Amino acid sequence: MMSDRRLGEKFRRASHGRRTIVRLVIGLLIFLVVSQSEAADWQVYTSRDGRFTATFPGKVAVKQIDNATFYSASPPNVDADFRIATNDRPYADVNFEESFRELQRIRRSIATTQNVQLEEELDFLFNGMPACRFQYLKKVDNRVTALYETIYVLDGRRFYQLICGYDAKKPLAQDAQTFFNSFQITR
Repeated sequence: MMSDRRLGEKFRRASHGRRTIVRLVIGLLIFLVVSQSEAADWQVYTSRDGRFTATFPGKVAVKQIDNATFYSASPPNVDADFRIATNDRPYADVNFEESFRELQRIRRSIATTQNVQLEEELDFLFNGMPACRFQYLKKVDNRVTALYETIYVLDGRRFYQLICGYDAKKPLAQDAQTFFNSFQITR
């Protein structure tokens, strides 16, 4: 039979070994969570017209096409696109019901033109403005290649599209949420 002293030492060594493993696992998890977001140089950006601010994962590129302006950035060495597109519609919807119908029409159009199935659709108010959220998977040869998370907001005539697209095998949901949460309309 083992003495109490030897049994205590054996227990302490086993306990120490488990604690070391737990510390390593926790350290690795913290490293993975932090390194993904810290790999990008997150920068607060104010649109050219001063109507919105958002935090992007890198230097923002701006492109104007007809009546739409595209603001986009990608984290370094990551196949991803964080984008806000704005355009001014020729009219503003009369009420929320019309606005939500318009958002539904736009979503159906996206599903048809992109040949995708929309998932997790949600209508909501974004700071009192009609908005919707959805996501879809992009496929090539029946293989899922990318995930797109999207929020649309109608602010009178102004239409905002917030889009995060990234490799489906390397999800950036936390970074997408950081991006979406940072978006503010400043008018």
